[in-house]
Amino acid sequence: MVNSLIGTVQEIKSDQAVKSLNKLNLTKTKVYRDNKLVNIESTQIVVGDVIMLEAGDVIPADCKIIESSNLYSNQSILTGESLPVKKYQYDNDDEANLPTIERNDHLFSGASITNGHALCEVIGIGTNTEIGKISSLVNKQKKQLSPLQIKLEKLSKVFGYSGIVLFIIAFIIQIILNGVGNIQSTW
Repeated sequence: MVNSLIGTVQEIKSDQAVKSLNKLNLTKTKVYRDNKLVNIESTQIVVGDVIMLEAGDVIPADCKIIESSNLYSNQSILTGESLPVKKYQYDNDDEANLPTIERNDHLFSGASITNGHALCEVIGIGTNTEIGKISSLVNKQKKQLSPLQIKLEKLSKVFGYSGIVLFIIAFIIQIILNGVGNIQSTW
């Protein structure tokens, strides 16, 4: 019973974490379509779109900065950094060998713009974003049981089967001691 309760609580927490991650993608953003700046839902963004981001915007997709002015991004959702990170476009590929998450010419889905503005090219959407990869890992973890959960499940089965066996033994002893005819009168 305790095992079921612990499992249920962990599942609820995991579901809430996944829902929280998915809610981050329900935003609108400004995108250039046919040389016009239009406001669309983030779910309509495709790789290659050029988007405009300003202070207060939640970044709808992973993107590479084309041009920016005094741009800072709060990436705490991904990295845990408490301070906003300065972001800027590169004139050359100085940091091309760095992991994507460490590059200052990239903005990441789910993070927010705290200062400045930028023009960016979308390079990743959905599960092909850094936050999407994290969400996928959370979903995979949800399906796998920890060693403790496996042992608790085995233990609960042992207790369950033991209880059934003890009940049957007690019932048989009752029949032997009192006889079949006396069972109804003793109950």
